[in-house]
Amino acid sequence: MSDNLEGNAVEPIAPAERRREYRLNKVLGAVLGTGDDSIRARIFVINISRTGLKATHQTRLPEVDQQDLLLFLTAKDPPLTLQAKVAWQKELAVSGMFEIGFQFIDMSDEDAQRLDDFIRKEAHREEGKVLDLSSPWKFGKHS
Repeated sequence: MSDNLEGNAVEPIAPAERRREYRLNKVLGAVLGTGDDSIRARIFVINISRTGLKATHQTRLPEVDQQDLLLFLTAKDPPLTLQAKVAWQKELAVSGMFEIGFQFIDMSDEDAQRLDDFIRKEAHREEGKVLDLSSPWKFGKHS
């Protein structure tokens, strides 16, 4: 096991795949572009760190220096409001969708703290859960 947030266990990462930040595998919703002059797109977040996220979308997104991103951590709390840029995009051959890496450019100190708290809480919650593969009907459910 490798080191991570405050002693929480994470999966070992191959040397070529090492990242500067712990990535939380969590499906979240986000809306890219909040202004009238930007492209508004709903994206599905696959994983997130303090410095960026990976998401999917049906089409290739414009690669601009920065754009507004609303990130919904929970259904009851207001979204994080931040500036992000598309760092990379890759078309997924099977589905024709795009996998997109976003780098966070700017966010308020309050939103940065909310994101950090969320990642820590979710990482701690997932620690120790065992995937039950005894039945295909239970796949993806935690014990």
